[in-house]
Amino acid sequence: MVVHKLAGNVSGLTAAVGKRPEYAKPNSVVVVCGSARRHIEEGKDFEPFQGQHIGPADENYGKPYALINTDERSPDGATLLHEVIHCAGGQHNKRCRDVIDYGYRRNGLNAEIVGHLQQAFFRTA
Repeated sequence: MVVHKLAGNVSGLTAAVGKRPEYAKPNSVVVVCGSARRHIEEGKDFEPFQGQHIGPADENYGKPYALINTDERSPDGATLLHEVIHCAGGQHNKRCRDVIDYGYRRNGLNAEIVGHLQQAFFRTA
């Protein structure tokens, strides 16, 4: 986990994360924790920004990493796990109780989610 003062945009953050020794470790994911907002202009975020997985959609073609906004709270504490699952390749689904979905009290982990986590982070040599 990296605590980082977020400045600028996602491209700048991705460049900084890519230089960290933690980023090169196999079977791991970097989690950046810091004050963050979705829009560069202050006051333009109209919904809480709790976290994001930074991957190819954000022009990060290296290993994905997670961004957790320390200015917001996740009422059920699932945001970190949600973003790490995205880094492992998990996608949103329609089951409102699964941690990979959105909503309050999302606490389910199905076999597909566990499989993504095992494959991404718990490989044996």
